[in-house]
Amino acid sequence: MRLGIISDLHAGSRSGLTPPGWQYAKDADTRERKTYGEIQRKVWAWYSRKVRALECDTLVVNGDAIDGKGERSGGTEQFEMDRHEQAMIAARCIREVVGAKPVGATPFTLPIGLLAYPHPARDLALR
Repeated sequence: MRLGIISDLHAGSRSGLTPPGWQYAKDADTRERKTYGEIQRKVWAWYSRKVRALECDTLVVNGDAIDGKGERSGGTEQFEMDRHEQAMIAARCIREVVGAKPVGATPFTLPIGLLAYPHPARDLALR
């Protein structure tokens, strides 16, 4: 059995792990968004290569899957403040781990409603 452990995705943060479809566009309207978009694409490419190469068959998601409300910064570090959408982003990141069956998660930043069964975003990640 090959066990994979990932953590600190911070889905929804400009500098968190961001899959295609949520990344800032290459022709974004500001220099800052263009820079973050480039970083998002490079980090995603690296993550995708690494997790696929691991070929793990079991996955544990260990903390801070989403970025949360962004209260400390007033949301200035986030491109997505809706925690349900952040959960969808995190689910996409988790599904990138090809072949692995997520078996659990330690307490991580998710709104309480997302921890109750059933929940579509979490359930997508656990498929």
